[in-house]
Amino acid sequence: MTGPTTCPPAPDGAGEADSLRQIGFSIGGPALAGFLNWVERRRIQDGIAHVLIASPGLKGRHTQIGTPDLHWIGPPAQLVLAGIDERNFIRSLPSLLALCGAALPQVGPRIGPLSAPLSALGRLGIPQPAESVMRDLGLDAPVAAAGQGRLVGFLCAWQREILKTCRRNRRALLRTLQGIGLGPDDRVALVDIRPGGALQQALAWAVQDLMRLDVSGYYFCLPDGPNRGSARRPGGQMTAMLDRRTVPSRLLRHAGRHRHVIDALLGASDSPGLAPLHQGMAQFAHAFAQRPEPRGGSDAADMAGPLLTYLASGAWRDHPVLGRIAAR
Repeated sequence: MTGPTTCPPAPDGAGEADSLRQIGFSIGGPALAGFLNWVERRRIQDGIAHVLIASPGLKGRHTQIGTPDLHWIGPPAQLVLAGIDERNFIRSLPSLLALCGAALPQVGPRIGPLSAPLSALGRLGIPQPAESVMRDLGLDAPVAAAGQGRLVGFLCAWQREILKTCRRNRRALLRTLQGIGLGPDDRVALVDIRPGGALQQALAWAVQDLMRLDVSGYYFCLPDGPNRGSARRPGGQMTAMLDRRTVPSRLLRHAGRHRHVIDALLGASDSPGLAPLHQGMAQFAHAFAQRPEPRGGSDAADMAGPLLTYLASGAWRDHPVLGRIAAR
């Protein structure tokens, strides 16, 4: 794989904005262009009728590259809710906890009262009980005191209200898919930066009673080994541009550990302070679109090489913006 092992240092006197623009131009922009071109070639190879996307950061960014034609189906949180029903509610509790901001890795005193994480569900359209009810349930105590189990208990007790919102989201998703022109038995692919497959599974669950869709997942990276690249998952086939067949395992391990950084470098993160990085990516996209060689001529893995080696170098830890994102 070609490409520099680290991002070249910013010129003397350059601030955070200049360094982010440089990183966007030399690292994020090439990786995203390579990925989107890989998606287009893979779509043709697999006979995919429609390519779907749920990442807000990538909603319009792909148009700067010029390919492929992606259909926006709504933000990830709404897609997750659309995939939840009575049959999979218990299995979906980890996803609901993540939407609350109280997933296991995040539990700690800094979360504050459990009513605060639940307010995130309120912003997603899920009604909340009155404060007096929350107090009676002990949900006004800090997470460390109340424990995550009490939050899980609340979600189970509030299942009926949660499922009402899930049904509304499912109906809205169906209208969106019908507006795109999806038909029975169409082959579709969902593009996702993160490799877990949660959004692909949610889409498969959401449409299972509405229409028959063959849902594939197109991922930037699957770091768990070569079998993941061609595996049949409950939500469909998962295929990645980068896996152990295309890049060294050492680099994949870094990609698996630092997914928030990849989100940022590919323009998929909504973290504050990243506007200059997006500007650098847009500058690269403009230069990429003007190049004389055919769009299919660049090797996607090579274009992602600077991003992977930048992760492996650890230089991002010292960047005042990227370092904060990775520490989340």
